[in-house]
Amino acid sequence: MIVEATGDDVNAFGRISARTGLPAILGSVSHEVQWRGSQRLLVERQTDVTAIYRSQNTSEVMGLLKKYGVTFVYVGPLETRTYGEQARDKFKSFLDVAFESDNVRIYKVPGK
Repeated sequence: MIVEATGDDVNAFGRISARTGLPAILGSVSHEVQWRGSQRLLVERQTDVTAIYRSQNTSEVMGLLKKYGVTFVYVGPLETRTYGEQARDKFKSFLDVAFESDNVRIYKVPGK
């Protein structure tokens, strides 16, 4: 399971999951609504993804990563634009860096 930015643009959100085959907590909300007919079940997931990227509470973030069985947290330009600059570096203190380039960092959840 991977966590990446979530939003309404089908072409932008869910791109990592779509290209890797790794399931995401939630990709494009509008795409999910198209298939499921309602956003009702997606609100909790969208709220949780936002908390993973924005919360400064490490225990809360780790709890959410565990809740969904997340192995990787993807932080690229879209995540930084969507959730703020702090999303790029905040995971360094409690997750392992699995990959890093100029504008992308992929974190691995320890023990996964």
